[in-house]
Amino acid sequence: MPKLLQLSRVIDRLNEWMGRLIYWLVLGMVLLGTWNVAGRYLGRLLGQNLTSNGLIETQWYLLTLFFCGEQLTR
Repeated sequence: MPKLLQLSRVIDRLNEWMGRLIYWLVLGMVLLGTWNVAGRYLGRLLGQNLTSNGLIETQWYLLTLFFCGEQLTR
């Protein structure tokens, strides 16, 4: 029984770590998405390109990591 309790604690720590990682991934994704939208419209007003395809791709990669991480914690 102590072995199962120890395994349960390891799984709980792993789930907590994954939850915190997913929290930061989602926060980064939202901030990056906000910048992409604001930068697009602000850039039009200023006549400069303030966003790039690389930033949009990074947002998609963060979204993918979020969904992969979420599936691991289920």
